[in-house]
Amino acid sequence: MTRTARVRPTRTRRGPHIPTLPQLLATAVEANPGGLAVTVADADRSLAALSYAELDERSNRLARLLITRGIGPEDLVAVGIRRSLESVVAVWAVAKTGAGFVPVDPNYPADRVQHMIADSRAVLGLTVADTREVLPTTLPWLELDTEEIAAAAQGYPAEPVTNADRARPLRAE
Repeated sequence: MTRTARVRPTRTRRGPHIPTLPQLLATAVEANPGGLAVTVADADRSLAALSYAELDERSNRLARLLITRGIGPEDLVAVGIRRSLESVVAVWAVAKTGAGFVPVDPNYPADRVQHMIADSRAVLGLTVADTREVLPTTLPWLELDTEEIAAAAQGYPAEPVTNADRARPLRAE
């Protein structure tokens, strides 16, 4: 008696689709590109604002700059910027690279900031010129409001960042 082998299809459970943070951000932009994404009152009480489309474009450009520096999934980037438009752009840009961000309050004591950076093993920091002096020198920092960094970021496309652009693929798991 000859037996023949049969290949039976396996049944796997597929859970619900878990979106990545960049996908959630893209959804917000698609839903309301002209809508107000962030507003910040300056010290003189003047308001600065960005629409979702503007925030998306600025963060895509900065994300691409970070990607060229090797930043991607599994990396951590310190964000040492007080609440501002720049801080929101920085967090969005880091998320779009697939990296995680470590929020660093420049008002914290220096030893606490140093411990946070060392403990997190952040590979890069983002800041602005008026905050740079209070941040530790043990980490390379990009000052986002300098002409050099602003011009470099402006030189990158504003199109959405994809896995093909990232240093490594980003997966929800």
